[in-house]
Amino acid sequence: MKKHKHTQPGRRKESEHEELIRLRSEIEFFKAQNEFFKTENAVIKKEIALREQKATARLKAKKQPSSRNSEPKDID
Repeated sequence: MKKHKHTQPGRRKESEHEELIRLRSEIEFFKAQNEFFKTENAVIKKEIALREQKATARLKAKKQPSSRNSEPKDID
């Protein structure tokens, strides 16, 4: 059975400490990048929804008769 060395945080090798700092930095970077992508995704979804609303409104407007055609004509 192998014995594991248990080192206390204050007794880490310098390379382990540097790696820990680098990894924490990477985690912060990826968290920020993730937030950016979430925000970008939300903006894209809103843009798609707005385009769909505009398309629906255009189709609805085409189906409705224009105001000139809907006025009753006087036949005398």
